[in-house]
Amino acid sequence: MRLHRAVLFGSLLLGSLWVGAAGMPSANLARAQATPSEVSGLRVYVLDCGTLKGLPEDEFLPGQPPTTGELDLVNRCYLVEHPQGTLLWDAGLPDAASSWLARTFVWLISFGAVDVDLERTLLEQLAEIGKSPADVEYVAFSHLHTDHVGAANAFQTSTWLIQRPELEVAFNEEVEGFDASYYEELEDSERKVLDGDFDVFGDGSVVILSAPGHTPGHQCLFLDLPKRGPTVLSGDLYHTQRNRELRVAPRFNTNAEQSLRSMERIEGFLTERGANLLIQHDPVSNAGVPLSPEYLE
Repeated sequence: MRLHRAVLFGSLLLGSLWVGAAGMPSANLARAQATPSEVSGLRVYVLDCGTLKGLPEDEFLPGQPPTTGELDLVNRCYLVEHPQGTLLWDAGLPDAASSWLARTFVWLISFGAVDVDLERTLLEQLAEIGKSPADVEYVAFSHLHTDHVGAANAFQTSTWLIQRPELEVAFNEEVEGFDASYYEELEDSERKVLDGDFDVFGDGSVVILSAPGHTPGHQCLFLDLPKRGPTVLSGDLYHTQRNRELRVAPRFNTNAEQSLRSMERIEGFLTERGANLLIQHDPVSNAGVPLSPEYLE
């Protein structure tokens, strides 16, 4: 399905209110570092959750010389299959787009028109590999901007893994950049509130890494893949390779200083673990990464 010259959801581009610098406990991280994964059954399906075209470059790279003046980004979600359960990481653009076929919608935000293309919904892609929301034990979002939680309401039977600072603002109607209507069905679902890093299955192979700054409780995901090797999914720690190279936080981040500290921390983790970084929105980083129904292992 295709939304022509639609304005991107405000939550992608607008930061939320700052609620203070969150700590980043490292107890679980230390355990993950000390226990290399030996999980042979770990696999990850990469799901195409849309493309975003015509984004204003200066909002993502403030103070930097422009290239084309606009950015085109991909939007990825991930289904992580572990012998002990299944984790969905991010939920993409709203699945409700399936009812918007060949129609034009406009969301009024300050940055003008943006092309949003969504060929297949997240739920359709899960069905293609024989999965439904009922098969997903855990759901975690890098953060609660709408391009990462569009299909979240479908996973109300999953256990929600969320950082405490993110939960504290999740249902605050005054927080700019979050639209709780896309995840309101999870408000009463089972959840595990995190205060830092979290080893999801207890063997160091799938570890949520606290990385606040883009939003109050932003997080990344470490995967110790048996064949591809250790990999970190960036969430929106970075949007592009240039953000990473220049260590520049987007203008709309909740807290720029906190973002830079998280960048430094994750870069240190990558070095220590010899891990690769997969920038979820960056077309270059995603070039050659196979999409579902193929998988990474």
